Order: sequence, then C-alpha cells, then structure tokens
Amino acid sequence: MGTPSFAVPCLQALIKSGHKVVAVVTQPDRPKGRGKKLTESPVKKTALENGLNIFQPERINKDEGVLTALEKLAPSLIVTAAFGQILSKRVLSIPSLDCINIHTSLLPKYRGAAPINRAIINGEKETGVTVMKMVAVMDAGDIIEQCPIAIDNDEDAEELEARLAGLAVEPLLKVVDSFESNSVKYTPQDESLVTFADKLEKKEGLIDWNAGKEEIHNMVRGLMPWPCAHSFFKKSGSDEKKRIIVKKSLIDAECESNCGKPHGEIIKIGGDGMLVSTKNGAIRLSMLQPEGKRVMEARDYANGHGVKAGDCFSL
Repeated sequence: MGTPSFAVPCLQALIKSGHKVVAVVTQPDRPKGRGKKLTESPVKKTALENGLNIFQPERINKDEGVLTALEKLAPSLIVTAAFGQILSKRVLSIPSLDCINIHTSLLPKYRGAAPINRAIINGEKETGVTVMKMVAVMDAGDIIEQCPIAIDNDEDAEELEARLAGLAVEPLLKVVDSFESNSVKYTPQDESLVTFADKLEKKEGLIDWNAGKEEIHNMVRGLMPWPCAHSFFKKSGSDEKKRIIVKKSLIDAECESNCGKPHGEIIKIGGDGMLVSTKNGAIRLSMLQPEGKRVMEARDYANGHGVKAGDCFSL
C-alpha cells in the first residue's frame, strides 16, 4: 500500500526479492496540471508495468468490495509506505503475520504526517527510516528495524525524501525475510521520548526576517516542495509588495560577517545570489520564484526587476 514516488523503490525491491506481491493498493487517480487531467500515482504506474493486481479505494476502510477482495487474497504481510490513508482495525487484521509501515523518522521522534519537513525545520542533523508494526494509534507501534542517515546542511526536504526512499529498501527486505524465517523482533517505543510532526500548513511559509539566519535557512529547506518559504518584496520608493517564493538559500562565510542592517534588507547582489540581513548575520538567497512565474536565479530576478542593494523584503 503506497502512493507517491517515495514508495516506488520499496515496491520494486519487493517485486525483485522473490516474495510474491499479490496486490497493490494506492490512491485513486487525481486531477493534475493546468488541464486537470486524471493522473496515475507513481505506485500505480509501477504496478501496471509489473502486471500486478491494483485496488484504488477512495476510502479503504469503507470500501466493502476492496476489503472483501483483500481478505480473499489472504496475504501474509501488508507493507505500507506513504499510502495516504489511515487503516482500520479490520484492515490491520487481514494479514496472517502482520501489517508493517515504513516511517521516515527515527521513532519515537517525529510521529505524524510531516517527519522529514519537521526534522529539517527544527535543525536536526540526523534522521532515518523506521520499519514498524502498525497499530490503531498513528506511528505508535513497535519498532522492528531502523536505519539512520545524516542530514546535509543544505539539503531540502524533497532531496532528503529521495534519499530516504532508497535507504528504506534494505531494512524493509531484512524485516520481510525475518518474518519468513520466524525471527522477527519487536521493540516497544519509549513513550517518554515521543515527539510529533504535525501536518504542514500554508500559513507557515511566511519568512520572519527578525529570525536568525539558521532558522530561516532551515525553514526554506524544510518547506520544500510545499508550501515553500516566501516573503514580500518592496522596492525603495514604492509601496507595492510582490510575493516571492524562496526556493533555495545558503549560509556561507560571507553571511557570518554581514550584520547590523535592518532585518530583510538586501545587502549585496552578485552571481551567487542575494545577501539578505537577518537577526544574526545574513542569508544568501540563490533561487527565487515570483508568484505565477518560473523559478530563476536570484541574480536574474534582480537584474530583470531593477532590484538593488538597500531594497527590502518585508512581512
């Protein structure tokens, strides 16, 4: 059971492993793009390429036809990876062995919907994947296998998710093999160490230039690819504000020595981007996207819109 690109490497690995994949459950086709054309999920495309049975319930817990079909298939295991729906006790009881889930954090830290994003936003230096037993409480089941990974300083959530998708393959196959050999081991989570990764909201994207450069940089990275960090730009001598999405930022040596300017002021524009003042130095904005326009280098935006040092971003 899975839906986005994140789940594809694990599905492909299960297919190649010799274990029999009896069915794939994924979200229904959704409208996408300007033409709102119905689009298959990445997991469905992979399932079609491999001739697998596919189910696409709008709400799996309420779809009697799908539930009955899954019960007749009588799988030994159900594996979920970013499926996008909560499973009822009835679904959890279908497999003869267990339901297991691939979660993108080192549980018990960051239970919830946005563990990758929250880890980056909070400045974590490490995360990983956890293969866990599924229970009725979200992400609260016993840990079966974990694999840690360092978070790169300039890595955004989209890039980290792609790495975690590949990282998840080995521990998943190890766990599936352990079920087959009857050697699976469960470790209860330490409830005293639980933290949560709440779902992202669009309103979180507004940059507060009174914050520190590290906090803003983590925000830019953590809110990719949605809702994205953004600010409003106002040229000197003008009252008009334009919404600008910040796609990529950097903190380098030059950022450390630039401070003392009003927060949000553009200190310098060059080939490597805009240097913008924060509470404790500066941050370099390298890729921007004017609202409704294409993504571009910050230098190109400045050249095309007459932006100069002394102009300011604002709330």
